[in-house]
Amino acid sequence: MNINEAKKTKIIKNTKIMGKILIIAIFIIASLFITSKHEPWSDEAQSFLLAKDNSLIELFGWMKYEGTPPLWVLVLKLFIFLGGTFELLWILPIIFTTIGLIIFEFKIKAPWYIKILLPFTYFIFYQYTVVARSYCMVFPLLMLIATIYDKRLEKPILYSIVLWFFMNISLHTLVISGSLYLIFLIDVFKNKKFKEKKIVIACILIFMQLFLGLICTFPAKDCGYNPKTGADIEHVILEATLGSNFHPLVEDILAIIIAEILIFTLKKNQVINFFILFLPVTAILMFITFQGWHIGILWILIFTSFIINKSINENIVIKVFVVLVCFMQIYWSYSSASYDINNNYSGGEKLAEFIKYNNYDKYEIYGLGYSITAIQPYFDHNIFANQNTDKRFYSWKEENGYMDNKEVVENEADIYIVSKFYTWKYRDVMAEISAKGYKAYQIDGYTHIKDYLYESEGYFIYIKEGIPVKLKNQSQRN
Repeated sequence: MNINEAKKTKIIKNTKIMGKILIIAIFIIASLFITSKHEPWSDEAQSFLLAKDNSLIELFGWMKYEGTPPLWVLVLKLFIFLGGTFELLWILPIIFTTIGLIIFEFKIKAPWYIKILLPFTYFIFYQYTVVARSYCMVFPLLMLIATIYDKRLEKPILYSIVLWFFMNISLHTLVISGSLYLIFLIDVFKNKKFKEKKIVIACILIFMQLFLGLICTFPAKDCGYNPKTGADIEHVILEATLGSNFHPLVEDILAIIIAEILIFTLKKNQVINFFILFLPVTAILMFITFQGWHIGILWILIFTSFIINKSINENIVIKVFVVLVCFMQIYWSYSSASYDINNNYSGGEKLAEFIKYNNYDKYEIYGLGYSITAIQPYFDHNIFANQNTDKRFYSWKEENGYMDNKEVVENEADIYIVSKFYTWKYRDVMAEISAKGYKAYQIDGYTHIKDYLYESEGYFIYIKEGIPVKLKNQSQRN
């Protein structure tokens, strides 16, 4: 190689590096702007309050009522210990996703156009970065798994450590980790490495981690939360990739096409691993817990499998499929971000401002419905008298000490706050307190999934006659 060729190679290399840095920088700037407009909703608040209002020992006891492993609340516990506040919660997902992007851009082999597009897809950019929940750790850890996957038999202890972190994100990642463990065991026996000391240690470690994760996550007998929100398999496949409220027939056709792409582009020795990896988590989504935010785990797992089996670079069909998914999900990112900038994702912060502006935290307030949790982080104590506890998070215990509907009405609190999402549960209460002359106000808020409104996160506020009401703006109205 002559001097001119060496200089040209160096310039190309430096240009690629600067391009990757620029992509990450644009991602950080864009996510910072949108998170500054985002109003955290009840699930974001719940995890923060669990970490804030409990000791480490107490936290592990509550996990059986949350249906999730403890990693995120432990991260939040450390964040709070270091001085982090609810208003600064947005820092964590941006940090985690940025770590994932650094790994993806600098350590993963993929076409340049996918490296440009993927960071701005819906689940990576919006749902797992703007919304501060445990899922923000999915992308970086799957990218880390992808970088060490080929050397997992050479570095099994490292692999087991990474799997420990990954399995403790959510129920879905716990199940995926079990699949990865089974594939690991098969590869150990195929390669006749079952007698190597470090392999044996890694196998035992992963098994123990999975066992402890199941114990921690398995619901308590007195858990009052039932997460059964499943979906048909075609809906699961499509919602993870290209789908957004399509007609059932269209869903069926597209799901079959996508399934064929995923299966028939694999090499023969990859098919078994594919089914081991995807069937268990798909079953969880189909029969136990499926929500608009859960499904992103499946898409990132699909993409990671393309990296691991090298099809992201070798197979033109996969490349086209990934590009199509990227463009569709970038549109979803734009749609959700636009909504978030101009509307309340939750009404929690606005309602907390309304309460503070009127000094209502000095009155007796009853809060009804899980979504009232989004209001609590803006106060240093539990503001709801009907919950009979000094804890601010919502308790999913069947016997949680909260007043029943009859007590709530009979006690005639000064103020009632009812989650709009749970009005079906409190219609009689709302009718009775309205009949008693309470003046009604409301604050709107909606979780926004992809390109449509998903669930109401607003509130009805009922104020006893004679209590003064000052309206700071038009977000509260009769």
